[in-house]
Amino acid sequence: MDRTPHAAAAAPAAPGRRRLRAALLAVALIAALIAAAAALLATDAGVDFAVRELARRSDGQLTVEGATGSLLDTVRVRRIRWRGPAAQVTATDVVLTWSPAALWSRGVVVHTLGAQQLEVAVEATDAAATLPASLALPFEFAVEHLAVSRLDWRVGPNRGAIRGLALRYTGGAAGSRVADLTLGTDAWALTGGAAIGGQAPFPIEGRLAVKGDAAVGGAETTISLSGTLAAIRVDGNGLAGAARFTAHAAVTPLAAAPLAELALDATDVDLAYFDASLPATRLALVVRAQPAAGGFAGRVEASNALPGAIDAGRMPLSALAADFAWRDATLALDGITAELAGGGRARGGARIPLGSGDGAGTWTLDVADVDLRQIYAPLAATRLAGTVGAELERQRQRISGDVSDRTLAGGLALRFAATVTGATVDVERFRLAAGGGEIAGSARIGRDAERAFTLDAKASRFNPARFGDFPAGALDGHVVADGVLAPAWRVGVKLALAPSSRLGGVALSGSAGGHFARDALPDVDIALQAGSAKLSAKGSVGGAADVLAVALDVPRLAELVALLPAAVPRTLSGALRARGQWRGTIEGGAGDGEAHADALKVDRDLAIGSVDVSFALAAAPAQGRAPAPRRLRLDARASAVVAPQRRLDAAHLSVDGTLARHTLGAEVTSDGTIVEATAHGGLAPAPAGGT
Repeated sequence: MDRTPHAAAAAPAAPGRRRLRAALLAVALIAALIAAAAALLATDAGVDFAVRELARRSDGQLTVEGATGSLLDTVRVRRIRWRGPAAQVTATDVVLTWSPAALWSRGVVVHTLGAQQLEVAVEATDAAATLPASLALPFEFAVEHLAVSRLDWRVGPNRGAIRGLALRYTGGAAGSRVADLTLGTDAWALTGGAAIGGQAPFPIEGRLAVKGDAAVGGAETTISLSGTLAAIRVDGNGLAGAARFTAHAAVTPLAAAPLAELALDATDVDLAYFDASLPATRLALVVRAQPAAGGFAGRVEASNALPGAIDAGRMPLSALAADFAWRDATLALDGITAELAGGGRARGGARIPLGSGDGAGTWTLDVADVDLRQIYAPLAATRLAGTVGAELERQRQRISGDVSDRTLAGGLALRFAATVTGATVDVERFRLAAGGGEIAGSARIGRDAERAFTLDAKASRFNPARFGDFPAGALDGHVVADGVLAPAWRVGVKLALAPSSRLGGVALSGSAGGHFARDALPDVDIALQAGSAKLSAKGSVGGAADVLAVALDVPRLAELVALLPAAVPRTLSGALRARGQWRGTIEGGAGDGEAHADALKVDRDLAIGSVDVSFALAAAPAQGRAPAPRRLRLDARASAVVAPQRRLDAAHLSVDGTLARHTLGAEVTSDGTIVEATAHGGLAPAPAGGT
């Protein structure tokens, strides 16, 4: 066969076509593999494969549960847990969205990374850590928005919770930066940002702002961070009401003692600004601390420019200072010195366990020249001296005291011993004695929500006037009480006064017992006598069929003046008899009664020959019935009334109707002239349909 030029040219082309076909086949195969890989990555199977690979490479430290979604877009995980040798991190309900395309230019970019809850637990250690070789990331990494609804943390025995954690993160070879940081608790919120270099010495810079709500007095603080990872400088200043404060700390997070230096100065601190139930103060506070012997030590000094008595809304402390040392989970306070209003002093020291062990601590204070009147104005002026001490254990604290004033005639002494546990405050014994009389007993109060309590005390020739501005006397008796203080108080009382008791020159005797609550008075039984006056009450209030009857007979009012409040004129005299009863519930029950007074003299300008008063109030309608007004009737008659610049032969006042709508009638007779008046009105809006 003849070879033509065309045939000769075609022969070499065959190997080229084969190579082209092979290349196209390879490209197609690669494309197919890429497509298959993409298809795998876009499925739950791809996510499951990645999770198993991560767990394998973590040597079991990382576990992932309930991972679904696509590695090309969004991944959802029910729980991620990482366990290290001294720490554990658990994230719940995690969502991650990212952009794989960013791998070609910017590295790894996560658009959103969120978790419903993040738990971080770190075991406490006193060992120093070494500085890392580098904090640089092998590639650029960014999280455009990270959010955690709740962060629960624990470091050793300390724990807390943070809500609403959110931030932006960028990191790479140069280091890492956190921006737009927000986090907080129910009482405060923190915002700001910080950065750390990727190479030694790992420079740090940042600025944070902390703002509190009304619960912490609306405090505001600005904090700046500087230095390096091995030695971070923290400087802050802020305000809370009129208070101003500055703080400086040198923190060494990798050292065995993470605090290298602390300085805090505060002025014009008013405790009442933070809590209205606290006393008003004007405190100046200085705190200094530095590392010492495996912990840190320093000194605290405080002065109060507004000392005063508790009943005046002040704090009786004028100055306090102490040296402190915190090491081996124990806080030691040495050289405690306190100055009290009126010249009182306290000196002592304390050892307070703060760790998780059962080590015991102690607290001892020697007091001198303590004036009770400077602490609480109604109390007596004293110069108490003695010792107050405490034995402190984690589950139990025992407190005791023995103080006395031997400068007073007859002396004054207080001794007590109490044990405080997580459940109760148990006063095993107390004894308050002065001038040959005393009151002694025991008490207990629970620390739970109900605040259940008991009291058992006996008085023997106890003179209240020895302890403050109270009537003088000599009380002999026995009181037993129990009940709860919250959320709805109820108290049971048994009181017995011996016939030998006297108060304000008046002989006292009798008994009182019963149970008392905000909405009921079951089993009331009172029979008391003061001089010639007698008071009796017997019955119950609270049930529909309950009845409480009360009777008062005071033949000589002047005998009781010494027992009455100071606002009552000391010239009060005359005789008074009264009786009444209450039926049903406290709020909706019915009541009636009458009273008669003879030769009533209030002061030199007001005297009444006789007074007769009667009243009646109808019961409220039963529940479920239409609202109806409660009938009210009051009738008061007086004779021989001598008032400033006027003398009345007789006076009559009557009220008839309801509180909402009633008729008021008045009639006055003077020197044969009779004046009558009638008025219609009400003290409250009339109920719908009422009359």
